[in-house]
Amino acid sequence: MLALRVQAWGRGARVLRALRALLRQVLGVLASQRPCRQEIKLAQGHSTFLSVLHHTDNLELINALLFATAKMAIDPETVTEITLLGGVPLLLSLLDPDKWRWEWAHAPLVAGVCTALTQLALDDEVNYQIRLSNGVYL
Repeated sequence: MLALRVQAWGRGARVLRALRALLRQVLGVLASQRPCRQEIKLAQGHSTFLSVLHHTDNLELINALLFATAKMAIDPETVTEITLLGGVPLLLSLLDPDKWRWEWAHAPLVAGVCTALTQLALDDEVNYQIRLSNGVYL
């Protein structure tokens, strides 16, 4: 009986991992569509993205949120809101070598942070904020 429960739980865990991967992909697709970006913005989704980025250690979720944040940063109003919410220091803190023990698995994290910062840096004020935080040298 115990073996059947463990086997069923193992299948459930695989399904859960597959569902999480699918949700990450859906998030990326939705953030790239203009009407969906507007809905995410109206629902204050960017603040949720930043909150989850701050509190999670799941690299796959962080990467999905970073690329969604980069796609959301196409809108100048969203860039301003992300900046006011402390998005730039948060993104730069993800590059802190003390937070992560470097492995090749972290390369997508660095790419995601750089993508988000590049998109945000198109705004002059954010560009200046990145330079003041030594983001150019990280």
